[in-house]
Amino acid sequence: SVLASQKGWGVEGAKFKVVGAFDKLRTSVNDGSSDAFMWETFTTKPFHDSGEVKRVGEIFTPWPCFMLAAREDVATEKKDLIKRALAAVGEAAALFHKEANTMPQFIAKKYELKVEDAKQWYSGVKIAAKPEVSSKALATALGSLQKAGVLTKENYPNSKPLAAFVDMNIASLSNESCTVSTKRMRENDAGFQVSYWKIRGLGAPLRMMCAFAGANWSAVDFEAKMSADGTVDKKSWFQGAKPELIKRNPLLNLPFVIDNASGELVTQTLACMCFLAEKLGLMGSCAATTHQLLCEAHDLRNAAVKAFYGRQDYEPYITKTIPKEYAKFEAWLGLHKKPFLNGETPTAPDFHLWEMLDQNERFCVEIKAASSFLAGFPNLNKYYSSFRALPELKGYFNGPFYQYTCNNPHAKYPLPALQKEMDTES
Repeated sequence: SVLASQKGWGVEGAKFKVVGAFDKLRTSVNDGSSDAFMWETFTTKPFHDSGEVKRVGEIFTPWPCFMLAAREDVATEKKDLIKRALAAVGEAAALFHKEANTMPQFIAKKYELKVEDAKQWYSGVKIAAKPEVSSKALATALGSLQKAGVLTKENYPNSKPLAAFVDMNIASLSNESCTVSTKRMRENDAGFQVSYWKIRGLGAPLRMMCAFAGANWSAVDFEAKMSADGTVDKKSWFQGAKPELIKRNPLLNLPFVIDNASGELVTQTLACMCFLAEKLGLMGSCAATTHQLLCEAHDLRNAAVKAFYGRQDYEPYITKTIPKEYAKFEAWLGLHKKPFLNGETPTAPDFHLWEMLDQNERFCVEIKAASSFLAGFPNLNKYYSSFRALPELKGYFNGPFYQYTCNNPHAKYPLPALQKEMDTES
């Protein structure tokens, strides 16, 4: 019913049949008594991998997967017991996120999954085990139940305030929006538009995030051309697309991201990265850690712009900025002893940092430096190679976006001719 409403199909023709547990659902589609069923992605995966059932799509509910509900009399009578139960769930959730090294293996064994599938599932799960209910999620659920005909004028004649559904002695009503986060978004989603100049620059981390997450996305890029008089022609953006798009967001600049499902248009680099990270499950378990790592990587980017675009001599960037910034990330990786900045799998800041490391390596070749800028930083060097080898990004690295020049034509480094040569070699 939720899917039918989202797609505008109407719910009148939807017919549901109570079949039973998971094994009976699989039997029902194979014997023809049911057309389709819905079940959790990763516990279903072994069965469509084996060919027992066929996967036709993926649907994301606009609310949390699990909530705790109780009758009013039970909530009143057993208030203290419920509070203790919630506290225990909170402790378990914290342990779940903390044990990142062992939890995927435990899950794989428990549910008979492949370890790589368990790791993929684990990296996209966020358990917010707090005694609060998102007002947005609650309102969305109530609206969906009304549209589906579960709540009718007969059984729900008068709308109630959202607070009426939450026992304030046990939990609170949060005004924070509920982000439905997922690691994988596929062809049945409206997807995202990522827009930037037709270069790598600040657009590359956003494109890589979408590619890594398997998102349904498209790139709308704008080309800056060098004119005969030495000026840069950027009319494709400033006179072409921007005047109309800025009506949707007065802050508009490049890059920007559009969520095609909700119509949201988000601009400013770090805001775009955080927006996609929340949508694609790449935010990590601690938002504050993710934000500080993004800011640090962006400091490196801002300093690089001055060197790449020739606003100042590049020597201070090589001798001071790079060693200083690289030392920070070298120490971070050494302290946390994880393959990526936020743990076992990449999160938003990894894409921002890696892009800068890669651009700097190209810069290193361009200026004929004596050695790689990564020399003397073993943790960072290993990190750089590990990220480049990620199987989820093989298509990206072999595709057109990685072949873009790093900067616009008025940049001094790296030169497009050298970049083309390097891409051919890689």
